[in-house]
Amino acid sequence: MRIIDLSHPFYEGMPQYREQWNSSARIIPLVDPSRGQTIFNLELTCYSGTHIKAPKYSDSRGRSIEHLAFEELIHYANLINIPEKRERGLISYEDLQNFYIKPGDGVVIHTGWSSFWEQGQYYIDCPIVTSDAIEYLILDCRAPFVAADTPFTAEAQRIVCENDRYLIENLTNLDQINLNRFLLIALPLNIYASDAAPARVVAIENENLIV
Repeated sequence: MRIIDLSHPFYEGMPQYREQWNSSARIIPLVDPSRGQTIFNLELTCYSGTHIKAPKYSDSRGRSIEHLAFEELIHYANLINIPEKRERGLISYEDLQNFYIKPGDGVVIHTGWSSFWEQGQYYIDCPIVTSDAIEYLILDCRAPFVAADTPFTAEAQRIVCENDRYLIENLTNLDQINLNRFLLIALPLNIYASDAAPARVVAIENENLIV
């Protein structure tokens, strides 16, 4: 059995969305004078780093993070390897026809874009999963979630969330996965009433688990 960490670590100065509302992550060491112990104060948005967006993100009536069931968050996933899709490359419905996706499995899209994580173009020039591709994954393949080593467009997020599914953005280390189908564990911080949360995401490769 192999366990692969698919999450970016949190650190001060890590990449962020560039919207005004999204402040940079801060890790502030504070010293407790009574004990001389350092206490770390973490400041970040719910959309920082590797994170999950719940249906509430695009639909105010949708489920928030604490209502995502473990059966959804611990689930089999199919890996889609499209490393040739780089700067603003479109990942379309036609591209996905080259891969077998088991109905009801989650889908993880690997473009290799995580290698640009600490470069300025990460949130600007990333590959784009088109609306027809997202509709195919959600409606035809019945994927409970769609994940990628990139951000998703607003339209892709809307389609996923309005169909009561969830998204995982900004994965890493997808090149270390050897199996086309594996068990994905995606555990967001259990933030009450939130539409998103930072998450620790891991892949478990074990051919004995694959059914």
